[in-house]
Amino acid sequence: MQTTEPSLRERRRARTWDSIHAAARELASERGIRQTTAELIAEKAGVSPRTFFNYFATKEDAVMGLRPPQMTEDMLAQVQEDESGGLLAQAARLLARVLYDSFASDIKGIMNELTEDRDHMRQRMKIHMLRCEQELKDFLLAMDWAVYQESGRFVLREDENSEPEPEQEERIRAIVLMATAVLRYVDYGARASRDEFAASINRTVTLFSTMIKEPR
Repeated sequence: MQTTEPSLRERRRARTWDSIHAAARELASERGIRQTTAELIAEKAGVSPRTFFNYFATKEDAVMGLRPPQMTEDMLAQVQEDESGGLLAQAARLLARVLYDSFASDIKGIMNELTEDRDHMRQRMKIHMLRCEQELKDFLLAMDWAVYQESGRFVLREDENSEPEPEQEERIRAIVLMATAVLRYVDYGARASRDEFAASINRTVTLFSTMIKEPR
């Protein structure tokens, strides 16, 4: 997880990332995604195809500006400050942060521009969502749950080679799936700001909890 200011190398990588994404968006706007290739994007951005694939797995990722999902200390600190809604609400907020931080800032403009390719992009977005879910799952599997139960803090286990209990692993899988369902229910794609979710997430968690407790 990132905890320090970006280095010169990281700033250069960020500029290259921006150049590739800008080139991909421009080409896709002119030609459509299907007529845009990784080679054309690399040429327009002034990088080699090899460099392109060091930054983006696919041309679709470059067009939409999708970054590999990553859990950061900043996300954890902000989410654990708000204990409302319990663990499920916190997991949903973490997933939302991972998801939003993996999008380019112009993602909504891109989706509005490329209307003919929207279904194609949504398919890629579903794959990306699975990657974000896996990032959350991997983090929860590595958490020290004894510390969380005692203090509410997100702390990794000291023994990185230790494995969670099978029952805990099943619980974590359920948490991730339910967190995804919460985000879909509140329609995360329709919100302008990632900071507007807390109240909606808490209401949805309450609704889900009530429905689960209802008699069959």
